[in-house]
Amino acid sequence: ALANDSDFGLVASVVSRNPEATERVANALQAGLVWINAPQVIFPQTAWGGYKQSSIGRELGPWGLAAFQEIKHVIKSI
Repeated sequence: ALANDSDFGLVASVVSRNPEATERVANALQAGLVWINAPQVIFPQTAWGGYKQSSIGRELGPWGLAAFQEIKHVIKSI
C-alpha cells in the first residue's frame, strides 16, 4: 500500500530471498515494469510505460506500434 500511494508508477524493484514474497509484492505493485532480484535492464522488444501519471500509453514492442496503427474493414460485393 505504501509503494502504491503515489501519483506515479513507472517502474519498481523487488529484492528478497523469499520467492513467494517477491511474486506477491510484484503482482500488487501498480507499476508498468517490475524487476525481481534483477538488474534494471530494458528490452526494446517489450512494452515500456507506466501506470497512473507515469504514462499516456505504451512504447516499444508491438504495444508501442499499436498507437500508430488503424484498423480498416473493407467489404466488397462481387
